[in-house]
Amino acid sequence: MVDYLECNDVRRVLERYGVEAARQAIVNNISGVFSVYGIGVDKRHLGLIADYMTFGGGYTALNRIGIASNPSPLLKVIFSLTR
Repeated sequence: MVDYLECNDVRRVLERYGVEAARQAIVNNISGVFSVYGIGVDKRHLGLIADYMTFGGGYTALNRIGIASNPSPLLKVIFSLTR
């Protein structure tokens, strides 16, 4: 019996298992990318990113299109400064 499931398709995880599983999939995927390069990132920071991406009960991309739909001018300025 398998007690562990891993998938890198966040949208499929969201559709099949719900928003909390999708949030955890985001954290796992981002953590995996950073760990390949030996970069340690606190799970709380990754959790904030995952919370933003799944806040509405769905999946919002963390790119210029996803940020453009957010009404916060502060978030838009911060994102434009980091590009």
